[in-house]
Amino acid sequence: MKKILVLTVKDDVHTKKIGKILKTKYDKELLELNREDYGVSWTITIISNKSGPKVYVTYMGDELSEREIGSIWLRRNFHFASNQDNLSPEEAYISSQTAIHVNSAIRLLAESVFCINTPEANWKANSKCLQAHYAASSGFLIPETFQGGSPFLLNEFSDVIVPNAELCIKPIESTHLRVDEQTTLAHYTKIFKRRPLNELDSIKVCPVTIQRYIEIDYEIRATVVERKIFAASIDTKNASSDAKIDFRHYDWANTPYFAISLPNEVEEKIFSVMSKMGLSYGAFDLIKTIDGDYYFLEVNAQGQWLWIEDMTGLNISESIADSLWMHT
Repeated sequence: MKKILVLTVKDDVHTKKIGKILKTKYDKELLELNREDYGVSWTITIISNKSGPKVYVTYMGDELSEREIGSIWLRRNFHFASNQDNLSPEEAYISSQTAIHVNSAIRLLAESVFCINTPEANWKANSKCLQAHYAASSGFLIPETFQGGSPFLLNEFSDVIVPNAELCIKPIESTHLRVDEQTTLAHYTKIFKRRPLNELDSIKVCPVTIQRYIEIDYEIRATVVERKIFAASIDTKNASSDAKIDFRHYDWANTPYFAISLPNEVEEKIFSVMSKMGLSYGAFDLIKTIDGDYYFLEVNAQGQWLWIEDMTGLNISESIADSLWMHT
């Protein structure tokens, strides 16, 4: 029987949930390639000869060829050590060589093994502007958006493109910054107060996303596993002022979640984006306006889903486990 691998991090609850379902439903072990354990419990190797390169994964002492691997779930990316400034030159060299090697091998493995998602699809999904391009070409409405570092163009965007609209500000990417072992900072969406050109110079050194703020009926999290869509409404009308702007400020008591069905035309737009980006899994953030319009905000190719599952009963985890199993 072929193996199912997951590239992940230690103690990830999403990984544990899928592993439990695979074991219970299919009596199948999920082999965890924890990022922190490379060189300890697993390694990856490429051997090339006249027939071309082949990938081998060493897991807990067992050598697995790519023919023995049925599917792989790229739950988390494999990247350089996060504390590069504290590494010796030798440690920094080892960290960079390891990350380059592992990512190269995974890309090669994805040529012959089913992946959720392929490295190329995950990489493509890292670009919010590319997402917007595919969403618009698929028929979605998208908010007018500025992304970049030109004070002049931001001033023009504010005064000409969206002169009377309320604006919100977002990071280019939702990055969590670890201050210490107990403290992690995150920059969520908030209202942007218009200001004169001479007060916009800071974006030259730190690009931002400025977007027309859309008045909503409710937000939607649509989690897609291949050809299945699990949609949930997130109603923040009675939530705190911060949660109304960005539901990740989580005012649980005043934010009801409901499993919903999307109109067929919205589902087809979602599938179109998935196809154009080469995704087999994606967590879509959408907005439904009071007028009944549906706006695309973004899609997270490695997005979380357990909290949606807990709040609505949508069985996303089993669908992911089924997909990994069916491709083995």
